Amino acid sequence: MTIGTAETPASPPQPDTLPTQPILAPIGAVRGFDLGHALQWAARSRNIWVGRLAFDIMRRQIGRQKLTTENYFHFGLHLARHSAATRATFLGDRATRRLNKALSDPNVVQIWRDKVSTTAALEKSGLPTPPIRAVFQRSGNRDGCTMLDSQANLAAYLGHTAVVPFFGKPVIGAAGIGAMCVVAHDGPDRLVLADGRTVAVADLAHEIAQTYPQGYLFQDRLCQHPDLVAFAGEVMCSLRIFSVWVGGRFTPLYANMRLPSPGAMLDITCNGSAAIDLDTGQILRTQDGRRLGGHSLEKSHITGAQIIGVQLPFWPRVMQLAAQAHALFPSQGVLGIDIGLTENGATIVELNSSPGHGGHHQTNDEGILTARFRAVFAAALAERGITGRRARRVLP
Repeated sequence: MTIGTAETPASPPQPDTLPTQPILAPIGAVRGFDLGHALQWAARSRNIWVGRLAFDIMRRQIGRQKLTTENYFHFGLHLARHSAATRATFLGDRATRRLNKALSDPNVVQIWRDKVSTTAALEKSGLPTPPIRAVFQRSGNRDGCTMLDSQANLAAYLGHTAVVPFFGKPVIGAAGIGAMCVVAHDGPDRLVLADGRTVAVADLAHEIAQTYPQGYLFQDRLCQHPDLVAFAGEVMCSLRIFSVWVGGRFTPLYANMRLPSPGAMLDITCNGSAAIDLDTGQILRTQDGRRLGGHSLEKSHITGAQIIGVQLPFWPRVMQLAAQAHALFPSQGVLGIDIGLTENGATIVELNSSPGHGGHHQTNDEGILTARFRAVFAAALAERGITGRRARRVLP
């Protein structure tokens, strides 16, 4: 992938699929990256030698931060306003997973690995979450769910039984990979996806059955609250509350929201993200996903509406739900709680036991290991008997 300039990626692809392209491949913005161009541009803007910049990138890549080259630029570390100290507060995915694992309970992680089990746990506790309509799974049973145990039954459900609109995703998976949203039928044998594509029922059933033999579930499609539609469109934006369980209580560290690309059916293909004030629920800052780190998106790339300063609805309830969700699993030290803001209220969409911090790095224009956050992580590790040299291995 390449980009035309160091700041602005090439135009995103149109919502078409090639004959060989998977139906469930996300369609929307693809942020390209041209390392040579980015190095030259950043070195000139900072008035430093390219080799010096490359050395800084390399040492953060092979060191404890585990930042990839793309992380370095997409998090904005190439900008002159960052000091060596602030650059040291950013973490790549590998380092984040290491820290999350140290703070995780394997038994809880196993529950959340299965999205049907997660939904059952939330429903049992009385917490709102999208109900599951049906599950494709070749063997076994799921209490309260319509079971589809063959590709033929799956195709019959998709083509005739499923009431549109509906949402589908793998039972086991992360990062929205394999998810889809169907909005209409196009005759008896075709479906219309939320990004405008029409697909054959038989082709979709075949792809699900072959790609996700461990299971695929179908839920109600959530309708986004009008306040969010005004700046983000109809595609549901994921609001992520990241929390740490320490000192016997829920401790939220940050909140951010993904802003979907025009024409996308899911927010995993996003043109921006927003940092949210934990106390008020107001949007503080955005990151323009079409450019490298450090560039705010003042107005919506979808509707043109102002974004900064927008008050998200249901905020006290959002924080209450996040606290209740984490309280169900106090042995789990870190948790990413994904919440949807719908026309009927706030609802928990998913729980993530190993959340990444790329959204925070970009939208807040700061690393996750600030002095305040580092103290919270250190205390949580100490409660789990991880101190001294052991703690330094997972807390760079």
